[in-house]
Amino acid sequence: MMPKHSVELLFHPVPAQAGRESKVFADAAKRLLDETPNSEIRLVSPYLGLEVLGPLVWERRFRLLTDLLACFEGGADPQCVQFLREHADHVRHLAGVHAKVILTDGGLLFGSANLTRSGFMERDELGCLIRDPALIQPVSDWFNALWAIGEPIDDQQLTAAAERGARLAEARRRAGTGAKRPARASTTHRGRRTLGWMTHWRRRKSSTAAAAASPVPANEETDREELVQQLRLLTQSRRECDQVLALLARALQTSGLTLEDSHLHVNFGKSPQGDWNTISDWRAINVTIGQRYVAWCTWEKGAPEFGFILDDEAVARRAAQTLPGAWNDTFTKRRMADSPTLHVRLPSLEALPEEVLSSWERAIRQEAARRNADGSIPKSSFRKYLRPFLYHVLTNPDLCQEISAQVHPPRS
Repeated sequence: MMPKHSVELLFHPVPAQAGRESKVFADAAKRLLDETPNSEIRLVSPYLGLEVLGPLVWERRFRLLTDLLACFEGGADPQCVQFLREHADHVRHLAGVHAKVILTDGGLLFGSANLTRSGFMERDELGCLIRDPALIQPVSDWFNALWAIGEPIDDQQLTAAAERGARLAEARRRAGTGAKRPARASTTHRGRRTLGWMTHWRRRKSSTAAAAASPVPANEETDREELVQQLRLLTQSRRECDQVLALLARALQTSGLTLEDSHLHVNFGKSPQGDWNTISDWRAINVTIGQRYVAWCTWEKGAPEFGFILDDEAVARRAAQTLPGAWNDTFTKRRMADSPTLHVRLPSLEALPEEVLSSWERAIRQEAARRNADGSIPKSSFRKYLRPFLYHVLTNPDLCQEISAQVHPPRS
């Protein structure tokens, strides 16, 4: 893991290595958010795109400083206008602001990249990720000073700025002087660039909202009791239970898949005899995609473990050598290439290296994107064992906490 006070430079490789995916700005933003989950996020950017802005502030407290005249000068994206309208209390207009900043209590990401698709993915930008409190505090003070002089926005102001931008764009088009849209990153000069986890944000947003709004499956009571019993067999503390559920939820979120996707399968084992005291009757809590397990918690080699599918065998070997009780192996499936796996005892999850989590998420995305030779989606043969209740738990943080508290009740 990176030292607490590290400074990390951000830029896309030029030229990128053949076949290598580059998403450095999106990955840096995700690390910043993951490291400070409860912090308000403060943002500065004259240009905005919902593909980047949306994932950054989703379910977060935030404040945003922007220049509305600059933001809409090339035309107004209706969805971005609507987003600003819905969150007007958290947005202020400051004419002439040109900085590009993502700031939390524990980190600072800044550079030349606007909070747009082109800034994060298509242009050759340079940025910096800083975790030094001595540098973060002055920027926080600077942001607060700008926020104090920023102009609160309202519906009338947004409409006027959007209409002005539309007129300017139309005038440029007619005059033949309109700014051209930036060319998409080519495969020859820039390699393969993506927005990584941000790509699936809209889908995650809609699926999470649907899961929260939809009724819990009819067999909730039975499934809840069975899941609680499974977790009691596996975890020794509330902390371990929280970690297991959080990792399973992270696997599901990283995949970007929903219950409607035929290659997703979520399940937890069930004793045919209903004897929850017999370890041999118990199977696992798992997330699979297609024919591949991508995350699972099971009893193996005499103790509970959490299993990860990885995309790098060297990462699996290094982690197995450093984490107490961990071991690495391969996932073997007929007519499929073997995939590295890492098996970690639950007490060692807190020491999991960042390179393991990165390798794990890459492997999950690869499985989610896998297609048959004819381009069709490889359906999961495990779908008949699908447990919708587990999906509902993993997409609902409040329910996760409720289940965990039931597994390990607070001591009176």
